[in-house]
Amino acid sequence: MGCHDKLRVIEMELDVDPLFIIDFAKVRIDRPPDFSEETTREAEEKCEELFQHHWPEVRMLLATLESYGIFYLDPRPWNIVFGDL
Repeated sequence: MGCHDKLRVIEMELDVDPLFIIDFAKVRIDRPPDFSEETTREAEEKCEELFQHHWPEVRMLLATLESYGIFYLDPRPWNIVFGDL
């Protein structure tokens, strides 16, 4: 719907059963975190356990944000709401 290139902020409209991120406190803009491979792997395993059947959706959401230079560092079930809840 809209964007601001300098601030790297986007406004978007969502369709059926959207995911809602309700906490953007732990976000890094324009540069990925400098975590080790082991830390990254452990975090992904923990997220997979936390989100269970929703993990593929969350992984896609995180990849989409990263494609805009937004690195979301706190994917937790209480920070992301699913349209089916």
